[in-house]
Amino acid sequence: MAKGALARLTSDNLTERFTWAWITSFSLFFATWFTSSLVLPEGSLRGLLPTLPLLGPDVNIVSTFLKILIINTVIGGIIFCSCNFIKLKDLPLGYVAVWCQIFIYGLVKGTNSFEYPYPSLQASFIGFLRTGLWEFTAYILTVCSTANIALYRQDSWFSSNLTKVRDLKDVKLCRNEIIAYFTGILILVASALTESLAIFKVIP
Repeated sequence: MAKGALARLTSDNLTERFTWAWITSFSLFFATWFTSSLVLPEGSLRGLLPTLPLLGPDVNIVSTFLKILIINTVIGGIIFCSCNFIKLKDLPLGYVAVWCQIFIYGLVKGTNSFEYPYPSLQASFIGFLRTGLWEFTAYILTVCSTANIALYRQDSWFSSNLTKVRDLKDVKLCRNEIIAYFTGILILVASALTESLAIFKVIP
């Protein structure tokens, strides 16, 4: 990655970090969505995102809302942010986690391989505007807010050596980073509610 891009992703300016991460993430998503829709058969990747069925069937709106919220919060609020405790050279691994997830989402979106397939491209795009856009925006917020919390540095993908760069007690988030993190969590709550209402056709 170019030094200029990396500097923006780890900038002291939270707005700059978020803006650059949002642009790169959704550029990757739309490129993957478009390409996979052209070269892969519809439904060919169903099951690639198996997390929803793990907590049981969708019985009602409340249980479905809680299921989606738990999964998304664990992913975006805990796992992705925990990846930032390690940086590859100067790149926080939380960004890599988001890019991998959004790449998979783009593949699933392009092949319409969801548990509840969309009936048309228009419906799929509306679904993205309703949930996917906001879920990944929330993930990017939580990852950006914790981008500079690295405890260890890895010199390369193939290196097994981790160099400690600070102690956990020295990790502190500023006020804006704390606000950004919990804003991301609130967006996940709203997105989970919207998605569960759509599943039960309370909203179109």
